[in-house]
Amino acid sequence: MNALNRNKIRLLVSNRMPAATCAADFNGDGQVNVIDLLLLIGDWG
Repeated sequence: MNALNRNKIRLLVSNRMPAATCAADFNGDGQVNVIDLLLLIGDWG
């Protein structure tokens, strides 16, 4: 198997795998930012 075929396989697999999530990404936008911080502060109590 040459390098080109391996890269194609990696690309296909990576496109089908779900992205890893971060526990601090409260709004689920794929980023941890000030919006997540404001959500945390708002729910703090």
